[in-house]
Amino acid sequence: MKTTQEEKRQNGLISIMNHSEDLSKHGKINESQKVLLPLTTESFEQPARLYKRLAINARKQKDYMAEIEFINKFITDFQPLYGGTMWLDVFEPRLAKAKELYKKSLK
Repeated sequence: MKTTQEEKRQNGLISIMNHSEDLSKHGKINESQKVLLPLTTESFEQPARLYKRLAINARKQKDYMAEIEFINKFITDFQPLYGGTMWLDVFEPRLAKAKELYKKSLK
C-alpha cells in the first residue's frame, strides 16, 4: 500500500509532536515550545494535541497569558472542527485555572 504525500507529511508532523512531548516531559520546556510553535502554521491533523501541549508548556513556564491565548485559539479556531463539545472538557477547566493563576500572578 502506497503512502500519499499528505500521509507522509502528517507522519512527519506527528514525529515532531512526539519529540516535543518528550522534551517537555524531560523538563526541556523552552526547547519543546520552539519545536511546537512552527506546527501552529501547519495544517496538522491533531490540533487538540498540539494546543494542549502548548498550554501545558506555557503553564510550566508560568506564562499564564500565553496559556490562555493557546486555549482560546484552540476553542475558537479548531474545536468547532471536532463538532459538539469534544475537547471542551479538557480545555475549559484548563482555561479557568489559567485565568485564576494569571490573576494571582498580578498581585
